[in-house]
Amino acid sequence: MLLSQSQINKHRPPEYALRTTLLTLLEMAKRYQVEASLNVIFSDGHRLIASRFATTSPPPSLYWIRDDPTFPKSVIIASEPLFIGNWIACPENSIISVGADCEIQIEQI
Repeated sequence: MLLSQSQINKHRPPEYALRTTLLTLLEMAKRYQVEASLNVIFSDGHRLIASRFATTSPPPSLYWIRDDPTFPKSVIIASEPLFIGNWIACPENSIISVGADCEIQIEQI
């Protein structure tokens, strides 16, 4: 579904395709009265894009860390902190994007 949305919306950023996909899956989950946990991570070759999303609260965890002394000039996204550091929890029901310059953008879904 995400790949289909990416193709349909080639002129839009990949975050748009992810957001549209997640909202469609939310609608389907409501219609069929099921729960869905939808942490997704992918890259378009220029950015890393991830979501922390679920139809019920709380969604599965997702953390990020930037410029850790062990991994300078980098961003790591993981379901749980991988080592001791200043990990930051992604907000519930959000999309996080990381550019090649390690700039982070977070938007609520």
